[in-house]
Amino acid sequence: MNKTVLISGAGIAGATLAYWLGRNGFDVTVVERASAQRSSGNPIDVKGPAVDVVESMGVMPELRAAGS
Repeated sequence: MNKTVLISGAGIAGATLAYWLGRNGFDVTVVERASAQRSSGNPIDVKGPAVDVVESMGVMPELRAAGS
C-alpha cells in the first residue's frame, strides 16, 4: 500500500491533516500557493470537538499563549 500523501494548502485544515497522517505512518508533503507566511488572518475559536483535537495534538498551551 502506498502511504504517500500530497496535501494542497497549508491552512489549519491542511496542517492538521498532515499532522495526523504523519503520526499514522504516512509520508506527507504539504504544498502552499502563497509565496510567504501570512502576517494576519482570521481568528480561530477552538471549542467543542476542536478542544479534544488540539489537546491530543499537544498544542493547547501554545494556543492559549498565542491568545493572550
